[in-house]
Amino acid sequence: MKYFVNTEEKILGNHDAVFWFVADTFQDGLDKNFAFIYDTCVQEFHDNLHTIDYDDETGIIVEIDHDGTNFVSTLDETPQMQKLVDLFHNFKEQKETLDEEEKSR
Repeated sequence: MKYFVNTEEKILGNHDAVFWFVADTFQDGLDKNFAFIYDTCVQEFHDNLHTIDYDDETGIIVEIDHDGTNFVSTLDETPQMQKLVDLFHNFKEQKETLDEEEKSR
C-alpha cells in the first residue's frame, strides 16, 4: 500500500482515506493527541520537508523538500515512517468507530 504525507496541509493518507491532522478540526471524540503525534513524527524527517511518499511493498520512502530535493531511504533507515503508518491506522480505526456510533444513534 502507498502512503503519502503533505506537511503544509498536515495530511496523511493512502488510496483508501485521507486525514487532516489539525486538532481543532477533529470530529468530537477523536483524540486530539493524534495531531501532536503527527507533528512529532514529521519533525524527525529532513528539514524543509514538504512531501513524503512511502510504498510498504517495496519499503522505499521518498522525501521531497520545499526546494524539490528528493531524499530516498528505506524503512530500516527511516523507522519513523512506521510511526506515521501506525498513526494513520489508529486514527482511521478511531474515526470509523465514532462514525459507527453516530450512525447507531
